Amino acid sequence: MKHDVRERRRIAWRKMLEHMNQEAEKARRKAERKAARELEQAGGPKVQGPVKSQSGKRKSKYSGPERLNNFTLLPASVQLEAQNLFVEGSTLEDITEFINEVHSAERRDEGAGGPAEGVTLAAVQRFYRGNLELQTQRIKRLQERGEALKKALAGDPNSAEGALADAILFTGMMGMDRAAAQFRIKDAKQALASRQNMRLKEGALRLRTLDSEVARRNVEARTATEVKKLDQLERKIVELEGAMAREKDSTGLGPETLRKIREIYGLASEDREPANQEPQA
Repeated sequence: MKHDVRERRRIAWRKMLEHMNQEAEKARRKAERKAARELEQAGGPKVQGPVKSQSGKRKSKYSGPERLNNFTLLPASVQLEAQNLFVEGSTLEDITEFINEVHSAERRDEGAGGPAEGVTLAAVQRFYRGNLELQTQRIKRLQERGEALKKALAGDPNSAEGALADAILFTGMMGMDRAAAQFRIKDAKQALASRQNMRLKEGALRLRTLDSEVARRNVEARTATEVKKLDQLERKIVELEGAMAREKDSTGLGPETLRKIREIYGLASEDREPANQEPQA
């Protein structure tokens, strides 16, 4: 039964991840189709600039003398689409590539010349890293996705699968650029395994502490019992000495003396019981 529940959780988990990946792929393909349509409407083959600058260094596809260094100089429509991509979880490199494709097509549509087409990666980074409102919207959107993912999991949302969903969510929240946004399931699983291992170690430590406390209490109880026996034995010896003093003129041991001896012998016999015997309640 437990195996069936875990299997259903894994299936739901895989379906949700596949759905998220499909949605991201659809958004990317839509943007590519739009850019392709705009290129077709502009007419003529795409003009490509030199791959090397005048200094002989290879140009980057994110920057160069033909790129704008200020994100706010882009058309409002391009800025809006780029902001939507950021909120949905795209990396800054993906956004820069999208802007450079779309803005270059728009400028060719308008017949504008000049080198300023697209935007540099540094300009995109400056804009988004300094925009707290957009970062907040991005985090809220990712939180919504995480909650939807956890609701799709059968069973307790605080289970291991739910913790794995949280780990993946926070991995995505940290990934504003490609270097930090490697959305690897194995990394999230490793983080989850580390936390579970730490919990197991803490539980084992608590058990050892509990065992030590129980052992200490048992020793204290046995010690108190032995001390009580010794006190009783001392009292009986004193009583025996008194009885023998009272019967010193008789030719034999009187009944009181014999009774005291039997009581003392009974206490001494209890002292010879195995040391590991639990005390009577």
